[in-house]
Amino acid sequence: MVKPNFFRKCLPLVFVASTITCSAALASNTSSWELGLFQQAALKHANSNVVLSPLSLKFGLAMAKEGAKGNTLSSLSAVVPEGWTGSQESLAGAQINIANSAWLKPELKFNPDYVQSIQRKFSAETGDLSLSAINAWVGQKTQGLIKNVLNELDPSALLVLVNTLYMNGEWAIPFNNCHDLENQCRGQFSVSETKKVEAPLMFNHWRFKYAENTEAQWLELPYSNSTLAMDLGLPADKNTLANLENSLSAAKLDQILADLKDEDVEVFLPKTTLNSQGSLLPLLRALLSAKQLDSSFLGGNADFSAMVTSDRGASVPLEISDIIQATEIKVGELGTEATAATAVIMAPGAAAPNPKRKIFEATHPYLFLIRNTQTGEILFSGHVVDPTQN
Repeated sequence: MVKPNFFRKCLPLVFVASTITCSAALASNTSSWELGLFQQAALKHANSNVVLSPLSLKFGLAMAKEGAKGNTLSSLSAVVPEGWTGSQESLAGAQINIANSAWLKPELKFNPDYVQSIQRKFSAETGDLSLSAINAWVGQKTQGLIKNVLNELDPSALLVLVNTLYMNGEWAIPFNNCHDLENQCRGQFSVSETKKVEAPLMFNHWRFKYAENTEAQWLELPYSNSTLAMDLGLPADKNTLANLENSLSAAKLDQILADLKDEDVEVFLPKTTLNSQGSLLPLLRALLSAKQLDSSFLGGNADFSAMVTSDRGASVPLEISDIIQATEIKVGELGTEATAATAVIMAPGAAAPNPKRKIFEATHPYLFLIRNTQTGEILFSGHVVDPTQN
């Protein structure tokens, strides 16, 4: 059997807090905001590749929630349900490493109850606030895939919360190596009506979960011995990815995934390397605005007073000043290797011809989700507009 290549992905997310006061309300349907965040990113970057990690963001918000009070606490409970700790029990089979940390200016002190809480629920480490220390920690936890989650650190930042998420999963059914299919190593990928690029293609043929309608083809690629899978949405019309993405709702996506059935499918999928780094704050604000939800926990009216105290024991007001995420992802024959870091700164061979065989040929823009099929939680999401674009 041909061994699969790796699909790598890295994401760092940073919440910056200086003087913080926050309050908010989020949709009670977690999958709704996870999907909505991707839709906002896809809308903003319609003509370029997109990759992000809702799960890494959720860990950052979960650690912030542990230091929240009043309306801020209740509003964050809508996106981070009570009792949620990001348990890895349902992710058995794939190598999943999750790490959390909190970095504080040396002249301040953590509230002992806050530290005890994030250590108990998230096995969080603590340290003195330092750009080099944070980046070194992230590099270690992401197997060196993310070297600099932060390029700089605002002098006013008092506290940085960091999550890293590393995934290494092999496809249950590996793709064929390029040299096994000499005539199918490269193909034309239609970026747009006027632009085509030559991209390396992988091939697979198996009974995969598959569905199609007038809008799109949908395919699920499972990971070996795991509840994780990658779901791909390929628009029926080459130039309608944005329409497909905008039409999705959590309920519609759930129905599409429920309709997937085992079919004989030939799959052509480009090998890709995606990476991105930037602030998620504008996307999160846009999402909350679109859903007419309170975004004040991202501003100066939140209450995170249970996190930090001064050397005299007085609580220190904080606010989330930024959320930064860095990502890298590589898709190849063997599977997926992915990492995400979130920092919250405050401040097989061909068979005989089959007329019923389905053809899933991803040679124009498509979307993807890496999700836990048991819980529905989205680890990574994105779209590929140009597989030759890093």
